[in-house]
Amino acid sequence: MLNLARRQSDEGLDLGLAGAGQGARSLAEAEEEVVRLRQLVRLLGHEIANSLAPMKSLLGSTRLLLESTGSPRVDRLLATVEERAAHLQSFVGDCVRSSQVAPPRAVPVDWQRLATRLEVLFPGLVVEGVPMPVACDAVQIEQVLINLLKNAREAGGDELQLRFEPTAAGLRVSVLDRGPGMTDVQIAALARKGFTTKPGGSGIGLALCRAIIERHGGHLGFERRECGGMKIGFTLPR
Repeated sequence: MLNLARRQSDEGLDLGLAGAGQGARSLAEAEEEVVRLRQLVRLLGHEIANSLAPMKSLLGSTRLLLESTGSPRVDRLLATVEERAAHLQSFVGDCVRSSQVAPPRAVPVDWQRLATRLEVLFPGLVVEGVPMPVACDAVQIEQVLINLLKNAREAGGDELQLRFEPTAAGLRVSVLDRGPGMTDVQIAALARKGFTTKPGGSGIGLALCRAIIERHGGHLGFERRECGGMKIGFTLPR
């Protein structure tokens, strides 16, 4: 191959080298795309599992209620499952189309309705504060809150709370628990990709939360609470 190349004109040799360089770049881009798609598959699998677990639980509860004399809770449970399924479909569709977390679609949010769905998904959740009218992508923010609440519960967090606090910068949204908390080293390590405090965890959920919040112009923060537990929150700018 080298002897054949040397028999070409200088122009032909230059074109051959340029083509080889383009081929190398294309291969590198293809490899990056494969990595990105693998990450996307893992992300979608994580989020689908996060939503299907509480939906399965809600359907089980609904089945028991239907077998009895009936209850006004049935409509609420079914409506929550339907809305969560629709939001999951929208979230997955956006990710597949863009091969990453899609840019947020900021619209006015019915915070009370969002909080009600989370109360159904996480029985015992206490919602505090009155949200101010800050526009955001409700589907993505709900996905963040589901991840944070699920993480808190799986870490042994009791007394789950969702708190809304108006600030000069916008709306502060926090998830609080009374679990075992984290050390300073663990909190610092949360900035690293893939870090998780859960045995067998991948850290994908937290990375997704951070990506969504940063795309909204906010920052995900962690702090220990007095008397035990964690407060994990973010600010949505006005």
